Amino acid sequence: DLSVMTDPPEVDILLLKRQSAKWTAAQRALLPDGIRNSKASHILIEFKYTESFNEKALQQALGYDIFFKRAKELS
Repeated sequence: DLSVMTDPPEVDILLLKRQSAKWTAAQRALLPDGIRNSKASHILIEFKYTESFNEKALQQALGYDIFFKRAKELS
């Protein structure tokens, strides 16, 4: 969990690290579409609940980006 605002919602992040050359059949069965065929050895996934894309959702995402950068003094 990473705070980006005074009273922020929580963000859940999952890092998958493949240590073998390929995912096993059992591992592939558990991976979501778009990831099971990836050749990347590290995959970062951010969980978001289902929400329609609209102007409010866009403004919220932009706000998180701005406030996080300000809080961490990033350019």
